[in-house]
Amino acid sequence: MKYQHKKLDVSFELPDVAALVQRDVDRFMVAYNAQPPATDSTRTVKAALIAGWVRESGMSVDMVDTLAPRVVRWMARQIDALYAAAIEIPGE
Repeated sequence: MKYQHKKLDVSFELPDVAALVQRDVDRFMVAYNAQPPATDSTRTVKAALIAGWVRESGMSVDMVDTLAPRVVRWMARQIDALYAAAIEIPGE
């Protein structure tokens, strides 16, 4: 799914929730937990890049530190929503 924020001048793509498997979630969590102390948003975006969740952004892990904090926070919100959807247990 493609995300774009015109005012922040940023766009990136994440996989559809249906495409994620446990291995993808595990890669993300391992990468998240391996990050040095930083804001949750920074760790989330970097982990998503390392795990291969962020696509078509032209962004590297090192570039995250040079982004405006509001950009990192907005990206992290989208990634968090994908993670939450991937682990959500539907009602019976």
